[in-house]
Amino acid sequence: MKVQVNIEIQSSAKRIWESITNFNSWQSMIRGIEELEILNQPREGLVGLKWKETRTLFGKPATEIMWITAVEPGKSYTVNAESHGARYITKLSIEQMNNSCRLIQDFQSIPQTLGARILAFIFGAMGKKSIIKAFESDLADIKAAIEDSP
Repeated sequence: MKVQVNIEIQSSAKRIWESITNFNSWQSMIRGIEELEILNQPREGLVGLKWKETRTLFGKPATEIMWITAVEPGKSYTVNAESHGARYITKLSIEQMNNSCRLIQDFQSIPQTLGARILAFIFGAMGKKSIIKAFESDLADIKAAIEDSP
C-alpha cells in the first residue's frame, strides 16, 4: 500500500525542517503521539536516530520502533519500521513554493509474511483510510505549531 498526504505551510523551509527534526517536541506538537522515547541519538546528523512511539490505533495503544535511514539535509528524511510482518517506509519532504512550503508525507507498507499479505488484502481499504486520516491530522498539527508560534 502506498499513501501520500501533504499540506501547505506559511513558513520557511528552514523553520519547517527544524520543527520536523526536533523529535523531542513531537509529543507536545502532534496530538496523535501519546509517548515518544529516543532510543539512539547519533553523534552527528539524523541517520541512525531511533525512537519508540506510542499512539492509539483502532482503540488500542500501539507502540512502534522507528529509525531514520536516509537524509537530504533541509529537504527530506526517510524513516523505517518493521512490525506485524510488514516493513513500513515513511518519507517527509519539504517542497519550496512561492511564499510558502508544502510538507509531503509518503508512506509505503510492504508485507513481508503470508499473514501480513492476507491482512493487507482483507483490511487494505479500511487501513488506508485510517492511515490517511492519521497522517492528515499529524500534518495539520505540525502546520498549526509552526504557523501559530512566533
